Amino acid sequence: MTKHLSERQKALIKEDIKCGLNQTQISNKRNISRNTVQRYILKLNDGSFYERKKESDRKELLQPNHKISLIIEHTKDHFVTLPILQKNY
Repeated sequence: MTKHLSERQKALIKEDIKCGLNQTQISNKRNISRNTVQRYILKLNDGSFYERKKESDRKELLQPNHKISLIIEHTKDHFVTLPILQKNY
């Protein structure tokens, strides 16, 4: 039987996200499955990818337009291989 998040739990998860906690930290703190936390975060972001933390010094490896093109290719065919993508881009 699946357990749904209450409105209170959803609000607490949102607060934890604002505080900068990651999925694992939230799931441990709230005693909720990490997959449940991940699904809720995806719903909050309308299925979009997570953004990097503002403090992160990691450089972007892909430009936004490349990310979009990869997503489009993946939605067309879930079994697209790296050599095929490299030929196209």
